This record gives sequence, structure tokens and C-alpha cells, in this order.
Amino acid sequence: MRLATLLAAALAVGLLCSAGARAQDKAPNKKVLLVTHSGGFIHSSVVEAEKVLKEIGPKHGFDVTCYRYTGDPKGLEAYSKRFQQATKQPVTPEQIGKINADTLKPFDAVFFFTTGNPVETPEQLEALLNYVKGGKGFLGSHCATDTLYGMHDYGEMIGAYFDGHPMVGKTKVLVDDPKHPIVKHLGSSFEISDELYQFRDPYSRDRLHVLLRLDPLYVAQQKANELKRAEQEKEDLPKKIEKAAAAGKADEAKKLQARLRSLENFKSQIKRPDNDHAMAWVREYGKGRVFYTALGHGENVWNDPRFQTMILQGLRWATREIDGPADPSGALTTGDEKK
Repeated sequence: MRLATLLAAALAVGLLCSAGARAQDKAPNKKVLLVTHSGGFIHSSVVEAEKVLKEIGPKHGFDVTCYRYTGDPKGLEAYSKRFQQATKQPVTPEQIGKINADTLKPFDAVFFFTTGNPVETPEQLEALLNYVKGGKGFLGSHCATDTLYGMHDYGEMIGAYFDGHPMVGKTKVLVDDPKHPIVKHLGSSFEISDELYQFRDPYSRDRLHVLLRLDPLYVAQQKANELKRAEQEKEDLPKKIEKAAAAGKADEAKKLQARLRSLENFKSQIKRPDNDHAMAWVREYGKGRVFYTALGHGENVWNDPRFQTMILQGLRWATREIDGPADPSGALTTGDEKK
């Protein structure tokens, strides 16, 4: 009995010592800076993004700091009103942060969910680019490509610029690299409802390792629907013009006539001739790593466990906790666009 008691006590002490050793061995959480400053359209989901990342980040080794505003403090009041209209939350002085070499230094990765110009000067941009080139991580979601159009080096780093969102709703997304640790949990394809971006230069598979893209069959159907709507509108407009004129509404009739003329030269707003609509990619930038996903417009996406896992894996990859290829995918070959 005494021997059994002694053995049990020794086992308990051993477990405590082992647990203590594991706690001491555990690396401190890495630090992530989430920037949601929106000089253009303010997505209501930026607050949800903050909430989600602050909830799941620390549980998985990432402490998250949020900058809601990176502009001149004198403009905070006006910006806060705009932000509150979109999100129902204000911006306080404590949520202001400048992007420069000193403020970036403590962070292992920067995450942009932004529009407009969260970086205001060439010096601030240089600090951000050098931060990534020096070996840190950069992540962007959704409107991070609708950002800093006048600073082309930013576009080169993130990989593309926004070129409209003519497609929206539930769609099938193909997983280009099902073995990549960022997206392997998604299988070969999945369905999701979101606002779906298309991209313009500098987007190129010769520079990016594409992880996700829209199902080309969905894109083709959206183009067909767009054309059908345009043809129906062309058919309906003459009657509407006649009705407006008969009612003495000359200005309305004039606008309808202008719309009818514009439809005579109708072109699809789905612009990419190669039908290559990437939804996520990675790349190396100097010694640093860049991950971007076009998904994330709505709160529904930020609360989707699949999306959350992708973001966490993206953080792990960008901060080199895990490895995965970043070599360019190369152009789509014949047959790929029909998968």
C-alpha cells in the first residue's frame, strides 16, 4: 500500500515536471499586426475580422494588434464617423497606428484588410516592403488588392490589383494545389458564398503560386447570365422610353435612351480572356513570404471554420512555422480551364 502510494506520488511529480518543462519549452506567441484602415469603401466585416483573429489567434500561437486608422490624427473624427456608419463601431485614438520601420519591428507578420491608402508616403511604403524583404510575413484578404494603386511596388508585392467584382454569390472554388498546407483541408474543391474579385496586372501565374481559383464553368454561366440580362433590358427599354416620353418625363426618357445606346456595344464585365480567376495565392518576396486570398467580403466568410483554418495556416506559412511551395504556378495549360 505504502509502495503504491509512493509510486503514485512519484508519477504525479513526474507529470508535473514534464508539464512544467513543456510550458517552459513553449515558444512565445508570434505577433501579428492587422490593419483595417479603409481610405475607400469600408467593409462592415473588418470588425468581424478583428474579432475572429483576436479569438482564434492566441489559441494557435498568434497575438493580434489592430490598427483601425493609420492616417493623420487630425482626420480621425471624420474617419470615425465613416467607420461607424459601416461597422456600428467608432475609432478611438488608441486604435491609431502609423506604419513605419519602428512600429513594424515588434511584429512577425502584417495583415492588410484595407482599401485606399493605409500607407501614405514613399518612406512608409519602403519601410513595409523592406520589412517583408527582410524575412517577415505579409498577408492580405479581399480588399487588400483594392489598395495603394499609386504605389506600384505594393502591387508587385501582393501580386495583383482589383479589377471589379462582377460575380457574387454561391460558387464552386477549385483548389489548385491540394497538397499545400494552407489549403489541403479544403480538398479538391468547395462551395462558398462571397463577393468574388477579378484581377488585373501585375497578376501573373509566372510570379505567383496559385492556391485557389473559381470554377470556370461557374464563370461561363455568369457571363451567359450577364448577356441574357443585357438582351432582355435592350428589349424592354424602348417601351419604357415611350412611356416616359408620353408622361412628359423628358429627363427620364433621355437617361433611358443613353442606357439603350450603351447596351448596343455591350461588353461583359467579366474581363479576363484566359478565364483564370484566382482566389488565393502565395509568393516569396525577398526573404519574406506573402499570402493573399480574395475571399473575406462578408461576416459569413470570417465565421466559416474552413476560412479560419486557411487564415491560420497562412499565418503559420508566412511566419515559417510550416513550409509549402511558393514557386510560380505557370500558365494554365489546355484542359486546366475546363476542370
